[in-house]
Amino acid sequence: MILSGRYGDVLWDPTGAGTPVSLTSVNAWTLSLATDRIEVTCFGDTNKVYIPGMKDVSGTIGGFWNSADTALVEAADQEAPGLLKLIPNNTEPTFFWSGLAYMDAEISCGVNEAPTLSGTWSAAGPWTREPASSALSASRLPAGVASGVVPPGYAPGRVPPGAVSPSGIVPPSQYIPGPPPGHPLYNRRSTDPHPGVTGR
Repeated sequence: MILSGRYGDVLWDPTGAGTPVSLTSVNAWTLSLATDRIEVTCFGDTNKVYIPGMKDVSGTIGGFWNSADTALVEAADQEAPGLLKLIPNNTEPTFFWSGLAYMDAEISCGVNEAPTLSGTWSAAGPWTREPASSALSASRLPAGVASGVVPPGYAPGRVPPGAVSPSGIVPPSQYIPGPPPGHPLYNRRSTDPHPGVTGR
């Protein structure tokens, strides 16, 4: 459901182990879930090829300076991470992202404006989304391919999510489409230390 961002919320617990409470005078937040891309381009590829690396969870917080709540400034001074919780709309409080984070803060003051307080944050541990995503469904596999089957056009070790290679389940980080059977790089595995060598 699409709802207004006017009821968004940012909650913070400096101890990292307690119950986070709402920061006052905050009017914006961002969450980046960007994933590093590792280039694995090889001879024979017609364009650059990448595999996913680590997810870089980070974001920003924006609002106004309020002397009654200096939690964000204090968070920037502490060395230990705290617990950050981000809610898109608090009329749906069960939908949120949370995790340990390090905080930075910045204050901007101008003669014709109210002082603003903003900050950046970076994950200091695993981040989770609630409700958690459901298991991969067969509908996300290539057309006509059932879960647990290596589909045509995918080499062992380069199968899509939900499929199983002849040697067992392949971790998601190794899922990248492979060349079709008969191609000289068909047997190249994403974990092969010598991916340019065929016949493996």
